[in-house]
Amino acid sequence: MARQIVVTGEGQVQAAPDMATLSIGVGHEAPTAAEAMAEVSGTVQQIFTRLTELGVAPRDVQTASLRIDPIWRDRNRSTPEEPPQIVGFRAQNDITVRLRDMARLGEVIGLLVEDGANRLSGVSFGAQSPDLHMTEARRLAVVDAQARAALYAKTAGVELGPVIEIVEPGNSGGPGPMFARVESMSVVGDVPVAGGELTFSAQVRMTFAITR
Repeated sequence: MARQIVVTGEGQVQAAPDMATLSIGVGHEAPTAAEAMAEVSGTVQQIFTRLTELGVAPRDVQTASLRIDPIWRDRNRSTPEEPPQIVGFRAQNDITVRLRDMARLGEVIGLLVEDGANRLSGVSFGAQSPDLHMTEARRLAVVDAQARAALYAKTAGVELGPVIEIVEPGNSGGPGPMFARVESMSVVGDVPVAGGELTFSAQVRMTFAITR
């Protein structure tokens, strides 16, 4: 069996996010379903108009959910003599907005709240060109693997030969960006928002021949 050295290299790239995704919504209660939906629809239309004025492209705005639910009175304490009654309806329209101008994130959130958005269920950060960061992370992973193999060969007193195999663990799409690290904090616009820092990680397994 040919002698080999097998090592795993890791690479990481940190980058400030340049895109944010907002999950916002409008909810309203009214005696009838039509009234509740009409109120919600009017507010959402104002939000759509505002986003257009802010330069947000239609492709970056998407309806996430749209629903109407009855409002029950004493539903858990109903009896055969007094069945539960519907006393109103709650309409809800949730949308997601991709914002590609991070400098205006706080301002946009503030304006949408002014326009009637009364639900903000999350803000996530990302990169518009993640492949560029992943390419650099993969390059660093290969450099790391080569350095480890050279160290092991030198320490063991053998001579490192050519690369036999390079494998990137994981699925066919490769490793994805990690969004957990927050190393730099900033406050933007009217609403304080910390964009933090994205970490893109890659891993590679390399097999080298030992020639001597």
